[in-house]
Amino acid sequence: MNKHCPKLRQELKDIKSQYKAYILAIEKAKENKDYDPALNLQKTLKQAIDQLKFQLLNHLYNLDPQAFKAKLKERLKLDDIYDFHEGRARVKDQSGRYYIDLDGKEITTARFEVFWDFHEGRAKVKDQSGWYYIDLDGKEITTARFEYAWSFYKGRARVRDQSGEYYIDLDGKRIVDK
Repeated sequence: MNKHCPKLRQELKDIKSQYKAYILAIEKAKENKDYDPALNLQKTLKQAIDQLKFQLLNHLYNLDPQAFKAKLKERLKLDDIYDFHEGRARVKDQSGRYYIDLDGKEITTARFEVFWDFHEGRAKVKDQSGWYYIDLDGKEITTARFEYAWSFYKGRARVRDQSGEYYIDLDGKRIVDK
């Protein structure tokens, strides 16, 4: 057993306690109609917990990230597994290309022709209809399909459709320059 395990377990326990406190604060913020900042904080905390969980699993099994991925690949019978980003990894098996979380659970039942790593809680993906974005839970953030989509950076992503190129925000809404 790795000597850092008790410390990591305590850190994870502390963060979970903080997370619960923030969830209560978020519920109060919802009542006060101050929802968006609270939701962003909740997502940030979930990402921090996922990262700690990844570190804890590595220490528990005394593995490096490549060995951890190899264990998941073997356990889930995957053809390929890419690096984890924001607690999610791109994988491929006989059913197609999709994402898993740190526990090896699929975050969506959708299968993609092309898929990219997560940035700012969003991943650009492509199916037969075109490019679009999903969040860390695998939910589509846009109903629109684009001819091309770029990754998010500083809260926005460039997209191209029949009308031309423009930017969208993290909620998939078009950003209008002033």
